[in-house]
Order: sequence, then structure tokens, then C-alpha cells
Amino acid sequence: MKSDAQNTDAQSDKSIKKIAIGDVVEIDIKDVAHGGHFVAHHQNQVIFVRHAISGERVKAKITHANNKIFLADAVEVISPSKYRVKPKCKYLSESVERKCGGCDFQHIDIEYQRQLKKQVVEDQFYRLAKFDLKNFKGIDSTPFDLVQVDPKDGWNWRTRMNFAVTVAGKMGMFPHHSNQPIEISECQIADERLKISEFAKRNWSGKSKVSLELVADSEVSVKLSHGEDVGIFWQSHINAQEVLTDYIRDKVKISAGAKILDLYSGVGVFAQFVLSIQPALSALSLVDTSPESIKFAKQNISNLIGKNSAIKFEANAVEVLKYLRNQVNENRSWDLAIVDPPRSGLNQQIIELLAKLKLTELVYISCDPASLARDFSNLVKSGYRLNHIKSFDLFPMTQHIETVAIFSSVLR
Repeated sequence: MKSDAQNTDAQSDKSIKKIAIGDVVEIDIKDVAHGGHFVAHHQNQVIFVRHAISGERVKAKITHANNKIFLADAVEVISPSKYRVKPKCKYLSESVERKCGGCDFQHIDIEYQRQLKKQVVEDQFYRLAKFDLKNFKGIDSTPFDLVQVDPKDGWNWRTRMNFAVTVAGKMGMFPHHSNQPIEISECQIADERLKISEFAKRNWSGKSKVSLELVADSEVSVKLSHGEDVGIFWQSHINAQEVLTDYIRDKVKISAGAKILDLYSGVGVFAQFVLSIQPALSALSLVDTSPESIKFAKQNISNLIGKNSAIKFEANAVEVLKYLRNQVNENRSWDLAIVDPPRSGLNQQIIELLAKLKLTELVYISCDPASLARDFSNLVKSGYRLNHIKSFDLFPMTQHIETVAIFSSVLR
């Protein structure tokens, strides 16, 4: 038989209205979370809120709900943070209900954005790998940090943009968690040479995606698709290649005669960088699932090494897991592997196979701190040690973070 206290609690629980999509709740914003959200609590429920900042009190509209997770957008700021700024983009104005989902942090001071992103990386390593990145120091005594990448103000850095097409045939961007794009005619984080306002005047009916890419100082490549993905991938930041390769050059020494494996190679940017600092390799292998990327990689690398090179060069359009299995079965060994996987990261099978290749070093370029933290834990279990790690703000105004982690094998 229930006590009076239990009956009172049960009646109280029934009197509390369950949170539903469309409800507006007044909440206090706590810590930043992975994915561009901030954490809040209401009626013992965790709510992940966009367009807010830690320390604020806001009114938030529930946009998605299930038994465990609630998502919301801040629709009114009651007590603003000192780090809140007015978004430069008109598609993120407070008066706009369906906001562009491309920029998560335009309402936050740029320097504070970087502090928050650094915190996200540290939190993911602590939560998922039980590793204290805050107090980590590399083998050269350098601590973990997230660094600014020019342009310092965070505007006009994107040299590649993908747009959806609206029902009216206009270029558009998706609001967060929506499959209905909003029409746009400008983008504040895009390189002005992409000429978005000019392309936005055209009608793109019959297409599902419009991809613009700056391929020369004033030349824009346009790719269209009817539902399929547009093939080749490389970093969208104007300075990404230089920043990432400079860091790797500083931390990794590649000897003459080394055997280099470039996984998820794309068009071979990192392989080209390796050849630029050490042309006397004995073997170089590029692996990517995109046949188009591999076609360009073969052209790029072949032009660099020439026909008479002693380098054993191969480029393979194949799944990374399948390729590594074959390498292990053939008892192949490699000195250095560079991996630049998609947002999902590596999987346990790939990590176990990499451990069997007798690598001296592994360079991991990551675009997601959660998958990197998970893979870090598995790499350590497989016999690797973290030597260096640094994050780069290659995606200002967004929640995205690029990180380079360099490991060495403790088994070789």
C-alpha cells in the first residue's frame, strides 16, 4: 500500500504537463555541448538548446522531443550573456523563425567561440575516453590548444559551398533538423569570389544540389546533382591545407625510404605534401572510396613523382577496411599512416588492422571531437600513444572543429 507521501508525489507528477513540440519554456542555459547546443534542464528533463549561450536565461521553443532527448531553439533572450553579439547574417536575425542551419555560433563573440570549442574537445575526451586533455602535454611539452586560423574575424573563409534547391528552384540552405530549405542570396562566411549573389539569381529547378567551388582566383566551378552526392571532398577553408600541413611538418619527421599510407586520401593533398618534404620514399599508397577522387589523385601524384621514380606508387578506389585486410593478409608493413576519415571516424576493426601494420606513427585528422575521442581510446588499447594534439578553428561561426592528433606505436 502506498504512503500518503508517495500518493502526493504521484499526484504531483500527473499535474506536471509533459513537454511537447511547440511548447515554449523559460530555462537557464548551462554548459556548451557537442553539436552546437547548450545544456538546460526543465522538469527533470535535459534540453539541448541552440542559439543560446552559457549563463543566459532564455525562452526556448521545443523543436524535437522523445523519451530521452529534447531539442529547442532560443526564441527570446531574457538575460543575455556578455558574449552575445548581433549576427551579421540576415538569415539568423531574431525576427526570422526558420533560421539557416549553416552557422551555429554567429550570435557569440568570435574569441569566446574558440574557448567554447576548446572546451567541447576537452569534454569529449573526458566523457568518452576518460582522458584529461586539459592537463595533457605532448612529447615536446606542448599542451593541447585550439588555435585561430586567418581570417581572424571569422568571415569570408569558405571556398566551397553546397546548396539545396527550393521548390521554387532557388538556391537554399536547410534550417537545423529540417529537410525544407530556405532561399538565400548571400552568405557571410563564404569567400566573396564565389559570387553567391549572382548564382542565386538563377533558376535551378530539376536539380537537388548546387555546389560552388573556387578553383582559381576568380574562377568558380559549378557542379549539379539530381539526388546523388557530388563526388570530391576537400576542406572548405581557404587556409586549411597550409595550416594542417604546417603542423604535421613540424611534428612528424619522414625519413628517406619511408613507406607511407594515405587513407581516406581524397585527391591526394596530404600525399602531395609528404612528397614535397621527402621525395625519396620507397612506397606510397592512397586509398579512397571515391573513384573520381582517386582518378585525380593518380594524376596529381604521378605528375609529382615522374615516370622514372623509384617510389612504388598505387592509388586504390576501395573501402579502407577491405584494403587493410588485404594488407594484413599479405603481411605488409608501413612506416606512417595518415588518416582523414569522415565525421563518423574509424571503427574498431580498422584500428585493430592498423595495429598489425607495424606503423611507427599515425597522423589522425579529425572533423569530429566525439569520434576522435572514441577512437583515441581504442587506439591506446591497441598499442598507440598520443604524442601531439591540436585543434584548429577552420570553421568559425559554426560548431565544427578540425583536430590533428599524432600517435606513435609502443609495440614496434
